[in-house]
Amino acid sequence: YVNLGLCYLLTDDSVAILAALSQLESLNLGSCNLLTDAATASLATSTSLRKPTLSCCEALTDQAAESLILF
Repeated sequence: YVNLGLCYLLTDDSVAILAALSQLESLNLGSCNLLTDAATASLATSTSLRKPTLSCCEALTDQAAESLILF
């Protein structure tokens, strides 16, 4: 479990690196307002992530939810 909620400077590039972690199962990115739909696209490629939390990420759109529909 990694909790990066409220990390206001976290970027899509950072999330792409996290998504590549092979043992990451749970990730809290709540209130990381710089994240865009590109971050969720990266998370969707993760083979280990089971529980992403993206509440209150203001820049995310409906497309972000579509990227994560399989979770």
